[in-house]
Amino acid sequence: MIIANRKKSGSIDIKGFVREVLPEFSWAVFSVGVPGKAQKITAQLWNDRNQVIGYLKYSSKPIACDRIAREYAVLSQLNVQPRPLKFGPLSKGTALLIEPIQGKHIGGGTLPPEPAILTLLDQYAIAKPVPLDEHPWVQTFQQTAEPFAVKWLEALDRRPWPIVALHGDFSPWNLLRSPDGKIFAIDWEYGVPEGFPYLDLAYYILQVAYWCLHYTPTQAWEYAVEFLSSRSGPNLTLAEAKAIVRLSAYQGYQFMLEDGHSLEEKPQYWRSKVWEHELCNISN
Repeated sequence: MIIANRKKSGSIDIKGFVREVLPEFSWAVFSVGVPGKAQKITAQLWNDRNQVIGYLKYSSKPIACDRIAREYAVLSQLNVQPRPLKFGPLSKGTALLIEPIQGKHIGGGTLPPEPAILTLLDQYAIAKPVPLDEHPWVQTFQQTAEPFAVKWLEALDRRPWPIVALHGDFSPWNLLRSPDGKIFAIDWEYGVPEGFPYLDLAYYILQVAYWCLHYTPTQAWEYAVEFLSSRSGPNLTLAEAKAIVRLSAYQGYQFMLEDGHSLEEKPQYWRSKVWEHELCNISN
């Protein structure tokens, strides 16, 4: 972590980029991400009254620049916090300026997801349901996913599905609870502007199951399918719930591959075992 004032901020001159929107900017705390294809720098911006007034994300690495652009695209279309304040080129890369949210990370490690999380996800619907083959997320998935994964979509072809803003890394550590009890999602770098419903919910369950509860892939699979097909959850059919869990695990796996994570890493192996569960019975 690096502390710098607005006159000297390392090799990146953020003063001109920030002051147009936040003229009270005085100093910043810089956090440098893990080295790799998706490495970025995050600056916490402060004023002279020692108040946090914004966050700036920056990278010159192509994959990280794409992630920052994704976050801007999603936040721009949602009428929720945090709001994007400015997006564009900076130095040799791309930068995104975001408003701050007052709050603390929610307590993680338990299932089922609290009702407020389900309510939050409901706010991310951006368009009415469309037939499966007309859904923009599905069309992209069909073009980019491996054939075995595309077959999972067959279980979802019985009804139309809404278009939603997809977070992509919907995990407890990316959720903040404000002083008045509201929950907000931050760090939308894996976001998809026109995503598929319930993938974020399934991913949240899988993340908690792996990182907090240390479930086996089988335990995580069974819990996620049961919750997604229950009345306390989205009440999907069993076949739909199984497809959503597989698609969510597969999408998370692919995002990590893009970031340079190895196939042999334990979380990646675990995700693959989730989607492989009962593959001989995927039509059930």
